[in-house]
Amino acid sequence: MSETSSKHFGSIRDDYAFFLQHSTEAEADLRAYAPHLHGLAMGDASYRMLDFGCGDGGFTAKFLVQSRWLPERLWLAIVEPDATYRQQAVDQLQAFTPHPVQAWPALPPHLNACFELILANHVLY
Repeated sequence: MSETSSKHFGSIRDDYAFFLQHSTEAEADLRAYAPHLHGLAMGDASYRMLDFGCGDGGFTAKFLVQSRWLPERLWLAIVEPDATYRQQAVDQLQAFTPHPVQAWPALPPHLNACFELILANHVLY
């Protein structure tokens, strides 16, 4: 898989921000995910999470607040093709874990079955 995306999202950032501001979808999604988060938090294992297409990290931050996972047990990786969003996401999400947030413009080809949870909210629009 290519390390960079041929798609450019900068021209639709304002439109997407408008959509997020006026939509109730994120709250509905968070409510739907909530019952499934508790099981991951049980035990004393680490949580390795990938957010695929995380945008600026806003939804991911809400998701992590809701999860109530222990920060020291969270290892977070993100894939976001837009460099501006990717940096905003890293800046926002680093507060949820003491481990460095891994961030890529595309999914590296060497990764194989290394996450307990993959979040891909709004990716298929």
